[in-house]
Amino acid sequence: MERILSGVFIFGTIGLFTVIGVLALGVGWFLYFFLILFRATSSIIVLGKAGTLHLLITFPVGFPTAKLMIKNSAWYENAVRELAGGAR
Repeated sequence: MERILSGVFIFGTIGLFTVIGVLALGVGWFLYFFLILFRATSSIIVLGKAGTLHLLITFPVGFPTAKLMIKNSAWYENAVRELAGGAR
């Protein structure tokens, strides 16, 4: 039970920061590198060595792919324009 609660807390926190990193304009790539280190150290508690290895192979490819897909979307371009104050 303790392992499940630890997993929910760790991956909930990491998931939140991952979403922020993918959607954020400036801080996103900093979070990418920070989260790689954080995932490597914290996920071994919950997933073990094999699970952590799979996660560390998937995350470095998945995060930039998601960030680039969102960056090229119309929604993202509209959001950037709105943040810059140019949407009318």
